[in-house]
Amino acid sequence: MIRIWMGTLLLAILAALIAVLAVLYNLSRTGRLSQALLVDQLNIDVLELSTTLTPYSIIPTLIAVAVKLWFRASAETFKRLQPFVSIADSPSSTSDSVSAEYANTPIALASIKALKHSHWILALIGAGAFVTEALGMSALWDRELQDTSHAFNLSRQLEIRNSPQLFHHPRVHTALSANEAVLKSVFDASLQNWLYGATIELTQSASTPPWSKDTWSFVPLDSQVTQEAASGLNSTGRNITFETPAIRARLECSVVDYASNKSAWLVETDFGNKTAWNRTNAPAGLDHGYYLNDLAARGPGLRTVACCANETRQGFGDAVVGYWTDTSSSTIPLSMQAKWIVGRPLNESYTQSPIVHGGIAYDRWIWPEAPQIAAIDCAPIIEQAEASIIVDFEKGLVYDYEILGAPQNATNAWTDFYFYHGADTSQAAHWQENITTSYGYIFWDSLLTAANAGALVNNKLLYSAPEDLSDGIFNFRGPGLNTDFMSYSMLAMANNSKEALLDPTTLMDFANKTFGIFFKHFASEEVNSTAGGRVYQPIGEKLPSDLGPVTYGSKITANQGALALQNTITPTPKDTQANLIIPIEQLIMSPIAFFLSISLLSFLILTTIIMYSVNRTRYKTLPRDVDTLASMIAFIHGSEKLLAWSRDSQHSGAWYRSWTSKSQPAEDREMKAQMGSFYDLEGRERWGIELVGTMNPRPCQVARNDSSEVDVQEVGDNSKSEMQDADDTNVGGGDSSGVRSALLGRFDWEVRRKGAIRRKPVSE
Repeated sequence: MIRIWMGTLLLAILAALIAVLAVLYNLSRTGRLSQALLVDQLNIDVLELSTTLTPYSIIPTLIAVAVKLWFRASAETFKRLQPFVSIADSPSSTSDSVSAEYANTPIALASIKALKHSHWILALIGAGAFVTEALGMSALWDRELQDTSHAFNLSRQLEIRNSPQLFHHPRVHTALSANEAVLKSVFDASLQNWLYGATIELTQSASTPPWSKDTWSFVPLDSQVTQEAASGLNSTGRNITFETPAIRARLECSVVDYASNKSAWLVETDFGNKTAWNRTNAPAGLDHGYYLNDLAARGPGLRTVACCANETRQGFGDAVVGYWTDTSSSTIPLSMQAKWIVGRPLNESYTQSPIVHGGIAYDRWIWPEAPQIAAIDCAPIIEQAEASIIVDFEKGLVYDYEILGAPQNATNAWTDFYFYHGADTSQAAHWQENITTSYGYIFWDSLLTAANAGALVNNKLLYSAPEDLSDGIFNFRGPGLNTDFMSYSMLAMANNSKEALLDPTTLMDFANKTFGIFFKHFASEEVNSTAGGRVYQPIGEKLPSDLGPVTYGSKITANQGALALQNTITPTPKDTQANLIIPIEQLIMSPIAFFLSISLLSFLILTTIIMYSVNRTRYKTLPRDVDTLASMIAFIHGSEKLLAWSRDSQHSGAWYRSWTSKSQPAEDREMKAQMGSFYDLEGRERWGIELVGTMNPRPCQVARNDSSEVDVQEVGDNSKSEMQDADDTNVGGGDSSGVRSALLGRFDWEVRRKGAIRRKPVSE
């Protein structure tokens, strides 16, 4: 494992892994790791057992395991060779060489132990081997569904309406009659689904209409045409993104200063006035009271509110009245007033000054105490802008949108105000009239007239009278509640808090949102993908050429409305580019995991370079491997001093003993060993590992006295060799310490024996 070609191969593999990870990370960031072999799951059925394998997880795991095993094997080799390398060039203390043991040490502690012995290279190698434990490249990947865009050309059929709608109605000389005729057709045509839909969305958080989101409505597409255009992409995806015109309606409001002009809202009446009141028509027990005056009393249409008290057995509770009232009387400029009244009125009406219509007298609705009132005056604004949307073109479900520029006033929403058209201006020629009306007026009048739709059917739309309590269409009436759809929606947005809408700011915010939601539903009502609807028209649509000029009575008016402008309008381009969004499975590489893996692999490369380049000359000095028992014996078979020193010393065992044992004796710390050529005791030159020293040899013999102390005596020149002395000496029944003393005595080291240390003078 220490051959240079193996190090080169390992280095190349690690470098290749870094390069591959860098390429895959770049592909992952650009979304190009999709629909590939690595992304797919493999379903395997074996012996009625089913399992799923993911190549993007298995392959990196196998690579990481292979790198770890290879590096660990190399590290184990270097751990085994370190004691030999440390004494290859020069002597080294026995504690750092022949006594240093790494083979049985866990890899996590090998680096610490190497640092203790100043074996820096091995410490680095151990750290590298430990790093491989954290190299789990399977955590690099995660499989996600992500959207990819594919461009295609798209043909549009509709645009925001430029031409007013055309209605047919018998000749009547006023625009107000035309108003009735148009609104009847609006209500009759769709059964007012848009009014119910908007109320349900605001009160119950229902879904928005197709091709709309928030208060914006977007020009719809023909799903069949879009499907055919996208068919060339061979995908079942239905989500597309493209640019399209968008339209919305909002209110510009100001607060009505009720406090400074209460008399315009409330009339205080004295029930003690015998001229106006008596026992038969005055409420019992009251000296004075209030009733709503003029504009404050206007409820559905122009009618006076007369409902509804909140009387219980415990007394009178809070009641609310909320209506949006047209204050412009269908004239330009348009305006309306939204009012919110909270108080405790009486349950019955009392006659004072009846409002008479058809000979019927109506009563006043009395409030014992002045109610709380909040009101705002508002003007309508309709805006359009270009938008980029993401939509399911089959369902019309808009997922997201972005308004691309500042919204502009949609002036075409207000060009025609119930205009009559006719080529012949004579009275007799107009038994059937053409009426053009812009969608802004249709929406405005239908919204503010809806709560009085019953009177519209009976041709009583413009008469001022008490509200018809039998008309339950487009309003909410009940104990303590009398509101139109818009006011009821605002109450729901305020979590049914009657007091919350008394705040003018809250009232303005909720009114603006409510107005926008109702217009969105109005624009989405009965839209045909090719014929358009109330707000949308086929691209380039114009009024009929034989429609005739705008007339009033027997005269042609100066204002010809949209008829005079239609030839100056540039139609919306039919062709546009869209992007089909196709969800595909992609491999996503975590940036944190990527940079962590790159850092670990870079550290392993640095470690590999040092591991295989440093100490190369020392490794070459080893004549043989140290993998077998025979090779180990070859290193020490002639090392008598090393063998004698090691016989009675504890130099091996469990790895944790070296961390808990007491410090070595002083003479052991001073001993050094070296690998190389040496002469044995018989004068023969050998090669291996042997203890070395600088002091002259001093032959000695060992004897034991009665006090269990070791006596060291000099031996004469005619003594036997040291090894022969060791074999012939009888030391306490074969005690090995005598051999150790005989072989090591010439280095003049003291001998320890069971805590008693004494060296006899040579003269003894």
